[in-house]
Amino acid sequence: MTVKSAATFSLRNISREFMTGAVTGAALLLFVGTAGTAVVKTLAHWHGSDAVIDHGLVAALLLNAALILFGWFRYRALSEELSTLSDAGRHAHALAQRDPLTGFLNRRSLSEDGAALFASTRRRGKAMAMLTIDIDHFKSVNDLHGYAVGDLLLAHVAETIAAIAPGTSLLARLGADEFACAFVFDSAHENVADRIAERMVAGLALPFRTNGVDIHTSVSIGIARSDRDCASVDALLRNADIALHAAKTAGRSRHAWFDTSMERSLQLRGELEAGLRSAIPAQEVVPYFEQQVDLTTGLITGFEVLARWEHPTRGMIAPDVFIPIAEE
Repeated sequence: MTVKSAATFSLRNISREFMTGAVTGAALLLFVGTAGTAVVKTLAHWHGSDAVIDHGLVAALLLNAALILFGWFRYRALSEELSTLSDAGRHAHALAQRDPLTGFLNRRSLSEDGAALFASTRRRGKAMAMLTIDIDHFKSVNDLHGYAVGDLLLAHVAETIAAIAPGTSLLARLGADEFACAFVFDSAHENVADRIAERMVAGLALPFRTNGVDIHTSVSIGIARSDRDCASVDALLRNADIALHAAKTAGRSRHAWFDTSMERSLQLRGELEAGLRSAIPAQEVVPYFEQQVDLTTGLITGFEVLARWEHPTRGMIAPDVFIPIAEE
């Protein structure tokens, strides 16, 4: 809330309270005036016309009764208002922490809650596993079936992940089609994380049926652990992302553990990807003509044109290295 909006809100509250007080005061005076006359007449009727009735005392009693009633009603109104504000605050806090589609934590909340879990895991001598889960070819689902079906698939993936993950896991949606699952395990039993990842890959390879259509999809998973050259939960998440990329490169629909060699491979890929952007304008990608020979006659029947990248610092780069990067 800005200073200007806060000031406007405060002025509105003051104005509302002033009007409430004015109306209440007028109502009290009217109540005491009219009810006081009626009460005096009633008491005179009960005690006889000769009875001496203190009008001031009657007015004071009525005023006290009215103030008590007003205070009670005002207390109820304020309690309801505070309850509404409290509910709105909790709802806003939940929206700031959670992904509205899946109910999972968002990236920021995973970083915050994950940091606390990371620290407690180290104190207990345990290990923290971070799984990053990406839906393979999710864009084609949106393109073929529409975003509404894509959202249904995302919700289905989230439900499957939640059903397989350990009960105390931190579950998050990191991006459009990427999720994360973090949990604590005994460092001597790495196969626990393997089994969980295998179940997720197998469970999400099953067809997802909606509106009479079977949607076939798969997921790739990267896994990293906190007790291996990892100083923070953000570094752990980055390592899991690197392993995820390795799983996709290896053919998708599988899981892969992070190791340091993957980091160098990813760095090299990034350098090649950046270099490709200028390679064609700089005429570094050149054609190579490979002869096609008829084995029966020995005559050349044609040529196959192959691309080679003459990198200025790395030398000749084969097409099986840079073509997959260019295609992606």
